[in-house]
Amino acid sequence: MECPYCEKTIEKGAFFCSQCGHLLPEEPEQPKETDTQKETDENYVSLPKERNFIPQQREEEPATPESEFTFASTGENLAITKYKGNRERVIVPDNFRGRKIVEIRDGAFRNNKNLKYLRLPRTIKKIKWQAFYNCKNLEIIDFGYKDPVPGVAYFPPEIEEIREHAFCPSMFREVNICKSTKLKSQTGIFPSLKALVFGFECVVFTYE
Repeated sequence: MECPYCEKTIEKGAFFCSQCGHLLPEEPEQPKETDTQKETDENYVSLPKERNFIPQQREEEPATPESEFTFASTGENLAITKYKGNRERVIVPDNFRGRKIVEIRDGAFRNNKNLKYLRLPRTIKKIKWQAFYNCKNLEIIDFGYKDPVPGVAYFPPEIEEIREHAFCPSMFREVNICKSTKLKSQTGIFPSLKALVFGFECVVFTYE
């Protein structure tokens, strides 16, 4: 069995590649062939091997009550300036009174020791300075994809900017970010990072 990213031989059934550290895509379960369900060479289509992990959308779940957030105007839209709750699991709403939530402002979740799971809407475009600073127990950042993995984050192309110390310190060992996203400091944003992948194109940067 080969890693689809670095093409090194890996153990069958492994979740991560021991060579490049990538999360491996799940192998689809093969249907059992029966005498009445045999595919011929004429109707069989071989698809190219997918090299990138593409998460799938899953069902929505209720957002954290809006009363636990403080908002500020960004013109037509809104930014979260403060989270006032103490939940372990926070689902940020995508709008408030019809206005999209597009930013997490400086220090909005700073020093929140309870936060373990964070669900962000795809409307978020900017994550500001120290937005999640000292959230030491935060291990999942979820944008609504299926089966998020603790310690591994996927930031969608809607994210335009992530500022310094946004997730410092952090428990993340791998972060996948699109090339269009502006990073003010790679190591300062995720200081414990072992692998940073740009644009889901298997370009891995490792920090000792």
